[in-house]
Amino acid sequence: MYDNYKTMKKQTGQDTYFSQMSAAIDHARETAVKKGFQVIENPFIFSPVNYGQTGRFTLELLKNDKPQKKCLVIILYRMESGKYELTNYIN
Repeated sequence: MYDNYKTMKKQTGQDTYFSQMSAAIDHARETAVKKGFQVIENPFIFSPVNYGQTGRFTLELLKNDKPQKKCLVIILYRMESGKYELTNYIN
């Protein structure tokens, strides 16, 4: 299974597991910036995610200083090990 993870990481270029929630969120923001978007910062939407729970957060995006209909969706699952599993996409 670990080999499949390494292969998937090479194909997508994304990390999946993080030891801190802030590191996972920062990685998702950086991914959006690499795709040419500007993220509208809103630190008040992020609430702690407890063990075994999933948090879903949505951030608005700009491109060339113009608001977009698309948003950055960040989904964090906090595993029993304490690590966070990140899923993020632009929708």
